[in-house]
Amino acid sequence: PGDILGTRQSGLPDLILGSITDDTAMIEQARKDAAAVFLRPDNPDYAVLINSVRNRNKNNLMYAD
Repeated sequence: PGDILGTRQSGLPDLILGSITDDTAMIEQARKDAAAVFLRPDNPDYAVLINSVRNRNKNNLMYAD
């Protein structure tokens, strides 16, 4: 992506979210934490988060098994 009004015509964006190879432990822990949330849908601490994720992804649920 380049700049609309700038001088950059192409290249990678400046924002880097993470590295699969360098952040493997953190990614695995995040996956475990997310699974723990959805294994306890009755926990009121997670209700807002679960509803938000479900609403955001409701159109994609037909692809999930």
